[in-house]
Amino acid sequence: MKNYFYFVLLAFVTPSAFAEIDRPWEVGGALYSTIVDNNLAAFDEDKFSGFALQGTYIINRNVSFRGFFASQSHDDVSIRSRITEVSALFGGGFGREGWKGFVGPTIFRDSWSGSGISQTFSGLGMQFGFGYNWESLALDLTWTIRDSSDYDDFYSDTFGSSIDTDVISFALGLSARF
Repeated sequence: MKNYFYFVLLAFVTPSAFAEIDRPWEVGGALYSTIVDNNLAAFDEDKFSGFALQGTYIINRNVSFRGFFASQSHDDVSIRSRITEVSALFGGGFGREGWKGFVGPTIFRDSWSGSGISQTFSGLGMQFGFGYNWESLALDLTWTIRDSSDYDDFYSDTFGSSIDTDVISFALGLSARF
């Protein structure tokens, strides 16, 4: 395990990792979807879909930061979801043409409103993804697994019994690189 740690550390401090990034910014839009799955047999999961603005700042070929600002609607009822999500991403292929892959911790805030609901969820999550960079464009597919404890509390309070949820979001984004 100790050798693996040093190998990962070395990957982030090699000279190529700190090569100058010609286009450190990626700004664009994304199709954004969230699924809140519950353990209730009588109710389907809650599905939201919408659009997001996304921005990425690339530190080096192995580290970047990404933010999402999403607006979604529930697929079945009149509930709106507004999401702010910030991630520190670690991986490879940032800032150059070609394939990239990444993983990293996320902080999120999800605010629901409508149909008599006004609720805010927040917490940590883990984002995974991959994409492809062209000279001036970047295409990314990401999925984020969120801490569901706030969602569990909301569903348990609403239905009066202990309810476990799983929350995952997906984004397919296209960004300009500059």
